[in-house]
Amino acid sequence: MDHQMGSVNDALLIGNVGRDPDCRRSNNDTLVVKISLATTYKSKKGEETTWHNVVLFGQKAEFAEKYVRKGSQVYIRGRMTNRTYEHEGQQKRFHEIVCNDIQILDRKPVQEDYREQWASRKAEKENADVPF
Repeated sequence: MDHQMGSVNDALLIGNVGRDPDCRRSNNDTLVVKISLATTYKSKKGEETTWHNVVLFGQKAEFAEKYVRKGSQVYIRGRMTNRTYEHEGQQKRFHEIVCNDIQILDRKPVQEDYREQWASRKAEKENADVPF
């Protein structure tokens, strides 16, 4: 019997944002936000920090633009991708995570307000699509 295994490309990260989000508009006026996320692994030998490039589109990008700042602790779920580009005649490979879900984990009361406002805005947009 032939069993084919599917594949999974799901990255889950909790880390701290290294700098304020880089917000730009694409050629078709879609908001694109890039953040740099640090995760730290602690072992007997010490700490090791890994930096992750995360890109967000659409509503997730709008959320990040408004509420994510340098130092924010966030949860990211997304898929890992690779892009190539040419720099000074050499082919470069760039790894990034395309975000499917983002949550701010900071324990500051202000951040709770942001989550409530975001949930309210999201519900309003979903209800706006209902034709009655």
